[in-house]
Amino acid sequence: MVNMRRKPSAVLFDFFNTIVRRVNFDPEMGIRTLLKLAKKPSSISIHEVLVRNTTLEDRLCEVWDTSDVWSTSQQFQRLLFDGLGVNFDARPDELERCFFEAAMEFERTEGIQRCLSELRSRGLRLGVVSNHNCTGESLRSALSHLEIADPFEFVVSSADYGIGKPHPLIFETAVAKLGVESSTTWFVGDNLENDIAGANEAGLFSVWYNPDENESGRIEPNATIRSWEEFEELIETVG
Repeated sequence: MVNMRRKPSAVLFDFFNTIVRRVNFDPEMGIRTLLKLAKKPSSISIHEVLVRNTTLEDRLCEVWDTSDVWSTSQQFQRLLFDGLGVNFDARPDELERCFFEAAMEFERTEGIQRCLSELRSRGLRLGVVSNHNCTGESLRSALSHLEIADPFEFVVSSADYGIGKPHPLIFETAVAKLGVESSTTWFVGDNLENDIAGANEAGLFSVWYNPDENESGRIEPNATIRSWEEFEELIETVG
């Protein structure tokens, strides 16, 4: 389905399951990496940290599921390690990035690298807006490893602002960072509620990345694509 309007000046992308897929998550490896950076070194065992990690997640999920309060990765790490008396010389953002890079493995979605190159050749401004408890800098590090960071002028996440999609503020802020208008900005994402409904409310042109051909239900995107090749064709139709 396509509901066309004028040529875009910028395209914003979701992160997970849009431009990348997570192929592995190993929190134990991330925690082991951080313990190596602890002062003394720490006498706390990996088992003790994993037990506290699980306990914290269970207790905090009760809060996250019933309110808009949630923890960023850096806040969670402080809760985790401060409660065990484990201290670090490294800054919280450095610890976050070390955990992120050690614990998570990603792959590019098929065709995204070529698509980004095509968009940049057309002079389009590009950015990433993600709902994630890690900062945009950590997400950018993952894109760098996959060799798709350079086309993006910025990568931001809900952890950077304390607010996430579908709230219009995070879309409006991203548009302002690019110095463009909402009316000429497209947003591409896989999540109907956060990405598509949020982009619609913020006045952006919403493009649903739907490789599995799911039903959209009550939320209507302005356009739907199944592949990045289709997105290139969509861009071509508006010049």
